[in-house]
Formats: sequence, C-alpha cells, structure tokens
Amino acid sequence: MRYIKAELIKYRHSMINKLLIISPLLTIFFAYLAGGIMNFQYIAIYWWYAFILQGVVAVLCYLSVRSEEKSGNYTNTFTLPIDLKGLKNAKNIVMVGKILIAELICAFMIYTIPYFCFHEYMYFSFGRLLVANIIIVITTMWQIPLCFLIMRLIGKFATIIVNVLMGWSCLIVGVQRM
Repeated sequence: MRYIKAELIKYRHSMINKLLIISPLLTIFFAYLAGGIMNFQYIAIYWWYAFILQGVVAVLCYLSVRSEEKSGNYTNTFTLPIDLKGLKNAKNIVMVGKILIAELICAFMIYTIPYFCFHEYMYFSFGRLLVANIIIVITTMWQIPLCFLIMRLIGKFATIIVNVLMGWSCLIVGVQRM
C-alpha cells in the first residue's frame, strides 16, 4: 500500500492527470465529427476503445518511465531497501487506476452529452456504458506491463507505435472474422 501511495504522490502534478481529461474530450470531439448527432454514442465508444485508448495506455507508460528517468534513471530506487517487485506491481496498479478514471470520465461524457443535448438519440443507459467501460479496462490491463517491458527493450517511441498498431490489428482481425 505504501508503494501505491508513493506512486500516486509522484504523479500528482504531472501530465498524466491532464491526459485523463484530454483523451475523453478528444474522443467526444472525434465522435461528433465522425458520427454526428444520430450515431454519437456508438462512434464515441468505437473511437475510444479502438484508437484513443491504445495510445493513452502507451503514453501513460511513457510518461511514467520518463518521470523515473528524470529523477535519476532508477538509481535512487535501486539503492533503497525496498521490494522492487512490489514497486513494479504498484506502478501497474496505479496505471490501471488511471485508465479506469479515464474510462469513467469517458462513459460519463458519452452519457451526459446526448442526455442534455439530443435526448432522442440516446441508445445506451449509463449502467450499460459503465459496464462496457469496466470490461474495456479489464481487457486492457495486460497492455500495461507489456508496454513497460517493450519500453525497456526497444524504446519509448517504438512502444507507442507498437501498442497502437497492435490495437488496430486486433480490430481488423476481429472485423474480418465477423
């Protein structure tokens, strides 16, 4: 629990928290441009899990690694008498929590904008959106440790590209099998 608190304090005033608001807003903007009013909820959910969430996961991992490198490239961490596996698990748990927060913000926006602006084109209730976004978080959790691993092996920019292309390729394969 101490490691999780330390990770949360480390990210308190960083770009990570701003990204949790910017990414759902970007999703809403693209969904409105692509789907208009009638298909807003469908397109918003699609844009979120197909395109933007993959990039958000990779960028969150990148910002986490960058903050560690700026503070001494893990040299201070290795000299402390702490459990490194516990620290790695805490970092993964905090990233899952951050993605869950972004998912909840996105679900709230996808529900409230049609509710107040164009009520006749609402297709999903808030409960359905909440369950769908929690399922999306559960199915996205495996990408976080993989992003940290790929980042150590091939670099930061390549990790973002690999994660986004991996998400897109899974969608293409899934669409072709339908």
